[in-house]
Amino acid sequence: MIAISDDLVAKYEHQLTRNISSEELTMFAAQLPALPHTAAKLLKLVDDPNSDADEITAAISTDAAIASSILKVANSTSFAQHRRVLTIPHALSLVGRRSLKSVVVAHLISGLNRQPTPTDLMVRDHAVATALLVRGLAQRLGRRDAEDLFLYGMLHRLGQFILLSNSRTRSMFPAVLRRIREQHEDYVTAEWEEIGFAHPTIGGLVAHRWNFPPELSEVMLRQETSFEIVENDTDFKTGLVKFASLAAHVAGIGTPDGYPDQRPLLLRLGIKLELLGPKPEAELAMLIEELQTIFKQEAALWSPG
Repeated sequence: MIAISDDLVAKYEHQLTRNISSEELTMFAAQLPALPHTAAKLLKLVDDPNSDADEITAAISTDAAIASSILKVANSTSFAQHRRVLTIPHALSLVGRRSLKSVVVAHLISGLNRQPTPTDLMVRDHAVATALLVRGLAQRLGRRDAEDLFLYGMLHRLGQFILLSNSRTRSMFPAVLRRIREQHEDYVTAEWEEIGFAHPTIGGLVAHRWNFPPELSEVMLRQETSFEIVENDTDFKTGLVKFASLAAHVAGIGTPDGYPDQRPLLLRLGIKLELLGPKPEAELAMLIEELQTIFKQEAALWSPG
């Protein structure tokens, strides 16, 4: 099998496959896409403290679609200016390196399917809503890694973007949605039964292939596990992404018909992570309303075009 890492495979071996052999998964994994050159170069430059704005601007300028996405974010209300932002250097000075990384990743995963169907848009909307809520919660908690956590939220559905970009697994996805609609199963259960593996596995494999932080693969793989004890910061990050994803489902953002009610699990997780206080149901209702509002305001920033 193409390993995420020996430790991670051993730790989460039980959720790698169901109803298929490891050889079949290996064959599928061999077809996983490589990270596009421009995106790879930009992400490397953003993470390199010795790179300068001119190098980053030059890399952005080689890809008109990424340049357009960055200009769109720079001209958004989040970075409102008295005059329109027309140049990449000006946009970069406003957006900053951390937000630039978010723009590149959002463009990357949205671009995996060039002609998105309603299913593609549903998956994208859920990823965007999760990312927006993760970042908002991280900022409220005073965390300095809010932008990195935005990426974790955006990428937690990476495996589904990949499943929908592959012709064979894409053809199986209507059966996944039908199973959800008729049997009220969650995504992972339905994907296991209809495809033989689920999106957290594929997301973890792709994140490893794209040389993203190993912690991201673990966060992806653990999205369907329960949280009895939060022992470290990776546990908390995993729980935070899971909480935001459940909240997006409860908010009805990117949620297929028939999806099981996530509110009871969301309440328990929110209390465990201390994201909800003495009046959890009322606080959760307010949070869901806030998420719906911010999604309407900002979702278009994180889609191509």
